[in-house]
Amino acid sequence: MKAKSWWFVLGTVAVAIALGLAWQRLQTRPLLAELEVLRDQQRDRARLQAQRERLLAAQVPEAEVQRLRDDRAAIDRMRREVDGLRAKVEERERAETKAAVAKAAAVPAKRFARGVDMPSAQWRNTGAATPAATLETVLWAAAGGDLEALAARIRLDAAARTAAWDLLQGLPGDLRAKCSTPEQLMAFLSIKDIPIGTATVATWSQQSDSLQSAVVDLRAADGNSRRPFLVFVREGEEWKLRATEAAVARYAAALRGQPVASGKK
Repeated sequence: MKAKSWWFVLGTVAVAIALGLAWQRLQTRPLLAELEVLRDQQRDRARLQAQRERLLAAQVPEAEVQRLRDDRAAIDRMRREVDGLRAKVEERERAETKAAVAKAAAVPAKRFARGVDMPSAQWRNTGAATPAATLETVLWAAAGGDLEALAARIRLDAAARTAAWDLLQGLPGDLRAKCSTPEQLMAFLSIKDIPIGTATVATWSQQSDSLQSAVVDLRAADGNSRRPFLVFVREGEEWKLRATEAAVARYAAALRGQPVASGKK
């Protein structure tokens, strides 16, 4: 009896112990799960901390950031200054171009320059300091019938002077009264030979310091026109229109009523 009771007691104790262990296991399982969660959170925290430290290590220092900001501001300021200077330069160039155009428009073209139309109303007695001045004076004298002024601008070489003198001696008395010199005779004949309207120099050519030539288009309002080849020679400080023996021969033929071929004066 006692032996059975003892075994019963042992069994009861064993069952109690087993139940206690099972209960304890049931109580411990949530704690273990919670502990695992805490461990995961700790690992995540450690990973985030490591990532933060890496980002901080890679981050540009604040001083460097400020320097970059200052450089950016300086670049923007310089860009604005350059834009301002460029605008000023462009404005000055426009003003200079406008001024140059206005000046060019205000300054008349050089008188009797190549290609410049010169109407007879603008012809003047400009002296004889240059070939162009002599040309204008010759035309002005012809247009105004100024025999003396035109004769003063004509130069005859020896052969031309002899031919002109011979021609003069053969003219009627009334013509000899008007033309007392060979130069005056050539001027008298030239006046009737020059269309009065517009003169345009087609070409200027300089052969030497004392010899220049020009091709001149002479056009009258009535359609009459000529294109003589003129030669100018220097005599001292003046330039004169050269008249050749061939020119004298042309005028002599015209006076005799013979056909005349155009040629040099």
